[in-house]
Amino acid sequence: VEKKQFELKPLGLPLMDIGWMALLDTVHLLLALTTGAYVAPTLTVILVQLTTPLIALFANFVEARSVCSNVEDESTAPRQNQLFGSGGQFYGISVTFLAVLLGLVPSFISIHDPSIFAKQDTVPVRRAYNTILFTLACIPAAASQIYKEQSLRRYKQPVDASYLNLVLSLIQCAMALILAPLLYTLQGLGAGDDWIHLYPSMTVSKNFMDGMKCFFGVLDSTVAESAYPEEAQCEWSFVTVLIHVLSIVIVNVAVDKVVHAGATAVMYRGISAGMVLGVVAMYVYEYLDPLLNFGFAVNTLTLVCTLLLIFGSEAYYGAGLIYSTFETVFPELDMLYDTE
Repeated sequence: VEKKQFELKPLGLPLMDIGWMALLDTVHLLLALTTGAYVAPTLTVILVQLTTPLIALFANFVEARSVCSNVEDESTAPRQNQLFGSGGQFYGISVTFLAVLLGLVPSFISIHDPSIFAKQDTVPVRRAYNTILFTLACIPAAASQIYKEQSLRRYKQPVDASYLNLVLSLIQCAMALILAPLLYTLQGLGAGDDWIHLYPSMTVSKNFMDGMKCFFGVLDSTVAESAYPEEAQCEWSFVTVLIHVLSIVIVNVAVDKVVHAGATAVMYRGISAGMVLGVVAMYVYEYLDPLLNFGFAVNTLTLVCTLLLIFGSEAYYGAGLIYSTFETVFPELDMLYDTE
């Protein structure tokens, strides 16, 4: 009797699929970082919620295709009526989409007539274009989420989440270095007819080195003030990034514990509370910066959008979500050995 050589893949997924996941995540990350500087702080909290209705829409499309393909395997059977099966979920998705759309109204107005917000905003057109592109960054984010889910269901292999995230992060770093020169020019988006020449791709390597010096607080003040079209703000860069990373780690650990404890209702309430806390914190930030005071009309619209998001979140998550499940496929015992 000869034992066959059988080894589970360390990642549980083909490297090609992991590459596509990393690419979608990288595009989302670069678009958000490139445009986020000119998005109103409160709007960043509101606009990223577009990911939820997009995920539901993409999931419904994928499952509809699965039905058309006559998938018979129960472990990979589609989640029927993912988008339209629950009235509460459909209501929540619709309200969330409405809140995001209302949040974009000032941007569309600024593009149509920049003079309307000229008193409240020194760069209305630039802020408008960056806000719209920041919102579109939710598309690759939602697509990545669905692609990960579908890959796990398709291969049904055990996956070490920490190891997978590490590999994804390393691949994303490599892809970011490749894609950064292509998106570097977008930093000037909306700054005038010649915006494409403000940040030429040929200077991306110099910008990277100056950015690292800025990050560690050793960038020369003359370079920070005049080397680029906009003054570099290097104060507290390292501390800010450190707090951001620690916050992500804490949230991930907390969510993992909540999910394993089966207290998903608590997590959903936390999502709604997080929206409120995020908008309030960003509003205080806007209030303390005179350049970010957009006036009564915009602030009122932001409040309306926040309330709609809360209602939408409560309706969507309160209806109960249908989770994808699968049984891990291991080799059968009679297939482990060859008999001679």
